[in-house]
Amino acid sequence: MTLDEARAILPLFADGELDPARAAELEALLAASPDLRAELQRWRSLRRCVGRIVNGAPVPATLGPAVRERLGHATRRRRKRILRLVTTLTAAAAVVALGVTFWPTPTHASTPLVAADDFANVYLRCGVTMRHRGIMVPLDDPDAARRALDQREPFRVLVPNLASLGYKLDGVCGCFHAGKVRAIHVFYRKDGPTPVVISFFSVDQRVRLAGAESCPRCAMKNTSYQVAEYRKIVVCKWDEQAHSYAVCSEMPADQLRHLADEVQLALARPMIFALAHPEH
Repeated sequence: MTLDEARAILPLFADGELDPARAAELEALLAASPDLRAELQRWRSLRRCVGRIVNGAPVPATLGPAVRERLGHATRRRRKRILRLVTTLTAAAAVVALGVTFWPTPTHASTPLVAADDFANVYLRCGVTMRHRGIMVPLDDPDAARRALDQREPFRVLVPNLASLGYKLDGVCGCFHAGKVRAIHVFYRKDGPTPVVISFFSVDQRVRLAGAESCPRCAMKNTSYQVAEYRKIVVCKWDEQAHSYAVCSEMPADQLRHLADEVQLALARPMIFALAHPEH
């Protein structure tokens, strides 16, 4: 079960409608993902809101038979999808009625605009020229580096393990600042006749990339990319939940988008490994 699949069935889990096998699989993911647990808590909060509204108003006697008659013409899969949609819409209406917002969706106007050169300059200065190590974390173990950053930073910082692509972790710094936007910069190096440096940025909020073009989605995570260029340095940015992430390097845009796919796959591997080799 992937994280996207887990998110899709969180409403059913919150209502106690999952079969024991799938519920156990989802619980394993929840134990390993604070973000997933937070989403589950929001669903449960919404359920309580819906319950207060529904229980406070009489339900027409004809509603149940009418719904069952309509659903009787659908397949079992379609029936579940319709029920999920009705539940989601009802929950959204309950949130609006109560004047409560559990997860605000950033509007275009409120999402900060960041220029490609903000990423590119940190890539050049800290990753290529100085190879800056402004934050002391283990550089021989990406997992240990991620744990160290989890304890230090107030937002979600990812450290992909790119050893399978020939890149080794070369440094970590917090030099990226663009207005009120902050990011942790993790950079990697592939040695050879012409060394290659790539930078990976975990941003503390969702941002827009100035002058960017929308590009094809990552097939693995259905992620839409924004790509922009600054002096032959290409930046590829995507969003996940409340944060943005970006890779940056001196390579063609198509090649960098492929690298972004590989980065996202590398980020998913620890979860896949944990499911394949449970400790208990």
